[in-house]
Amino acid sequence: MLLVRGPMSVPDTIAVEQCEDYYTEHIGRDADGGQFMAGRHRDTKAWFAGTTADGEEAVCQRAAEKRDEMIAGLGDVELCGVRVKLFSVEIDGHVFGMIDTSDPELGPRVTLEPNDFLFRPPWDGAYDT
Repeated sequence: MLLVRGPMSVPDTIAVEQCEDYYTEHIGRDADGGQFMAGRHRDTKAWFAGTTADGEEAVCQRAAEKRDEMIAGLGDVELCGVRVKLFSVEIDGHVFGMIDTSDPELGPRVTLEPNDFLFRPPWDGAYDT
């Protein structure tokens, strides 16, 4: 299904492929069929791991440990692609979301923020970083 947003059209939901050893390695479904990463945005759980000024390796390690803890809290999960409806939420002045960034010159497009992943037709789950 396409929703018309001005002169550009983007799908009602955006497919996001699960890619092992890449940015979307840890996305999928829980035992109840709910998606994690996002789906129909129900909730954002944000946690501050620190900044690279605190030591990039240490911050990345803390963030990975927290991610693993959050996924473990979901119970049995299946790592797989998901479909995400457009949404936006602001946390501490930073925008997070799946945002329609269509442009008359560049065409229909959606950006996952703050990761800056770019989704474009054919809307098959592939993205540019």
